[in-house]
Amino acid sequence: MDLIPSFSTETWLLLATSLVLLYLIRISKSWKCPHTKT
Repeated sequence: MDLIPSFSTETWLLLATSLVLLYLIRISKSWKCPHTKT
């Protein structure tokens, strides 16, 4: 018995992927020096 039957596996997978991408983008931005302007 699923708690949220309206959400399919593809929806959860897409949501998880988007969250991971956003997290990686934040990490990549934090790696770069904010004081150094390109």
